[in-house]
Amino acid sequence: MAQLSLDYYETCKAAVNGHYEGEYFNHKTDHTFSLSAPATIPRLRAVVQHMNTGFSNALRTSGHKYHINRKSVTAFELAFSNEASPEKETEDVPTISQPGLPTKLSSFEALKWVEQVLVRTRGRELSGNFNPLVVGELFWEQSTKWQQLAADHVDKVALVCTQFLEALLLAKAPKDKFLRLWASHIQDSLKERSETAARELGMLVEDIQNYPINYNHYYTDTIKKQRQDRQKQALSKAITESTTHPEYYNSQTRTHLTVADVDAEQVIKQYTQHIDPDMEKHSCEEALDCMMAIYKVSQKTFVANVTTQVIERHIVRGLEQIFSPLTVLRMKDAEVEAIASEPASAKRKREFLGDRIEKLKKGHAILRKVIGSSGL
Repeated sequence: MAQLSLDYYETCKAAVNGHYEGEYFNHKTDHTFSLSAPATIPRLRAVVQHMNTGFSNALRTSGHKYHINRKSVTAFELAFSNEASPEKETEDVPTISQPGLPTKLSSFEALKWVEQVLVRTRGRELSGNFNPLVVGELFWEQSTKWQQLAADHVDKVALVCTQFLEALLLAKAPKDKFLRLWASHIQDSLKERSETAARELGMLVEDIQNYPINYNHYYTDTIKKQRQDRQKQALSKAITESTTHPEYYNSQTRTHLTVADVDAEQVIKQYTQHIDPDMEKHSCEEALDCMMAIYKVSQKTFVANVTTQVIERHIVRGLEQIFSPLTVLRMKDAEVEAIASEPASAKRKREFLGDRIEKLKKGHAILRKVIGSSGL
């Protein structure tokens, strides 16, 4: 038991820390890294890092309920746009999307969604402003997928750790001893770790279900950038509409030249006309900016918290302590004997075969004596 626990401890600690030295990690190395390959599971740290990266990418690409295209019709153009039909202006937020993927919304459709939330959260704020709590409601709806994605990720990592321990113990111990050790000690420890991880994840989910709190300057930087992008788009359109390309004849070179002539007064006029006078649309645009900014900040925080406070703290870290020499030392003598001792059936069979061997040896000795006596 002492030697088995020491081998388990050293190999498991090396796998958790990513130190893949020794025959156990290299005797069946596959060129293709796949979670289904038996040679991949022993390299536990690499597997966990790969799965954490996949979780981060999944939350980034499909963790939001709505995918909003801010480069479509802008709020500045909505007030003066003649392209939107009366039917579209009264259209509800669409729900058609591929399964598992965010619903795609244009800027117009996103503002209609925000307007619906803004109306039902209206307090005593002045027209043109919005209730600060509306950002929380928009964020909750946008992040509804986070809990399920995180829970699935935690379950998958816990399953990989279970498979890793099974493969490790089967490689280090006889199958009968593995079965007794797994049933009496390892299985309960893994179950307890999974339950603790689930409680920790529940607290993280509870945090994001409260109104967002932020002290990261990335939030204000993102809002400023979104506003600047819209202003650049409006200014670019104003310059394009105010630019003419008259032709001039150059008598010296006898060629026609085309030059760009920008009317500065017309640019200013076109740009100011794009400013939306509708205070409700302005507040919707501001609320949407705030929601998208806090979503980005909270998304990064949530991924970091799940991977460190749930996966690392409760699933991966300390796996080597489940069956370390110190753990064996703390076991009662009866527990150690129950794990290390051979089954009664195997013991009876061993005694029977040992008795047969002794009888055969005695018979062989007698036979040799008889043959020796005949030779004389």
